[in-house]
Amino acid sequence: MKDTLWKRGYESTTGLDQHRLRIAAHELGHMVAWQELGLRVVSTQVWGHGEASEGFTKLDGGKLRTRDDYYTYLVGLVAGRETDLRWSELHRMPIRPQNWARDMNEFSRLRNERVIRDVTDAHFAAEARRLVLAAWSHIKSLAPGLARKGSV
Repeated sequence: MKDTLWKRGYESTTGLDQHRLRIAAHELGHMVAWQELGLRVVSTQVWGHGEASEGFTKLDGGKLRTRDDYYTYLVGLVAGRETDLRWSELHRMPIRPQNWARDMNEFSRLRNERVIRDVTDAHFAAEARRLVLAAWSHIKSLAPGLARKGSV
């Protein structure tokens, strides 16, 4: 894998807000997918506490220009959901679709706007899941630091 922001060491989850930790993992899912597929991530942030925790992953200001750029962006949007689902399952937390509602609304809007109809939703989900699983140890090890510090 590429040398990226997400290749760092493990931190303990002791004493961390579990909702904020899950949001951190969700944002790291976006980050690793976009970086692995070639988009430049500028920062990843989380804020808030408990069920009010939120996050955002900011890409380089460059515009998405090509069909491949949009494809990559769409896969990264779905990667947040796939990370959240895996995190929820492994930590026996209830699934919270509201954690990825904005991402999936953006996914639907851009998919229709950019007319990427030859790729199925299942394909986007499978590609996102593949990237998340390949980077799972990195997501798991970086999530506590992101949850604690608020940014990467």
